[in-house]
Amino acid sequence: MEGPRKWLAGRFEGQGRKTIGWAFAIAALLLFSLGIPGRTGLSVIGTLPADGSTDVPVSSGIEITFSGADLGNPLSYFSIEPSVSGRFETHKNTLVFIPSQLRPAATYRVSVSKGFGVQLIGPGLADDFSMSFTTAAIRQATPPGIILPDGPFEFPTKDPPVIEVDSTSEIEGANVATAVYRYTD
Repeated sequence: MEGPRKWLAGRFEGQGRKTIGWAFAIAALLLFSLGIPGRTGLSVIGTLPADGSTDVPVSSGIEITFSGADLGNPLSYFSIEPSVSGRFETHKNTLVFIPSQLRPAATYRVSVSKGFGVQLIGPGLADDFSMSFTTAAIRQATPPGIILPDGPFEFPTKDPPVIEVDSTSEIEGANVATAVYRYTD
């Protein structure tokens, strides 16, 4: 267990029997889970994407990091608008929602309702949490362009002329029309 240790001790005295004493150490993290006075409930300490982000890729997952670990089932506490299907993963104190597909140029609002908490016992979120982000728009692909080197070119008459042609993107199987002129001597 992580965190500072606290000692819990007690004893049992049975009638006509030997007194039994016990003591064991518990982590302060457990005290948090039990809701000991002076301990606060679960809170959100970070998100990815950040609240208000723009140009978020449509392939992004949504991560919400909490102040405590061992998170409970988020199904009845989590919402995303506009609605999108997806699945949840939990990694220590981070809840991850992996959407099936976000729409381009859409603003999403993600909410976690108060009461969401740790799996077994402990104080949950005291207040509702929400954040929003906007996905990137679809970028129009520019058609490939042909790049020709500056000319004119001179070639010896005994060799075939060769001019290297390049393109701005891969254009496999493209045909490029050419014309070759020869000046008279």
